[in-house]
Amino acid sequence: MRLEKPDLGAGDASWNLERVPCPCCSLMTNGAYARPSRSLSARGYHVDQAETCGDAIEAACSGRYDLMLLDINLPDGTGWDAMRELDRRGLTLPTVVFSAVQPSAPRVREFRPLGVLHKPFPIDALLRFVHDVENGKAVRGRDVGAGG
Repeated sequence: MRLEKPDLGAGDASWNLERVPCPCCSLMTNGAYARPSRSLSARGYHVDQAETCGDAIEAACSGRYDLMLLDINLPDGTGWDAMRELDRRGLTLPTVVFSAVQPSAPRVREFRPLGVLHKPFPIDALLRFVHDVENGKAVRGRDVGAGG
């Protein structure tokens, strides 16, 4: 998903990526969990969704995103695989991972996601991370520039 909040003060609330004061977020999910997309869309965010590990990597490499929401279980790999490839490429992106099962503690320590959510999670928990990125307060985890 790419999340964009329109600049309503600019008069034209069109979804123009160059004008939108992000966060732009990418949600990678196995397709069976659409609740975050619906909830964020209902709050005025534009959401782009990719459903595979390969799509997650491609989206993150586009440079258009300020936050990635990443399901650990993807059809062609894991969210950890996507994060590992991004690290290999030297790309950092604040990432919130989510899973129906407790994520591996060693993986969480290795990749340092901004947050970990367990399905089903309260949308307010996700919104706190989105707002932190929006307000420049995302200082933990895989902050842009924090190195891999």
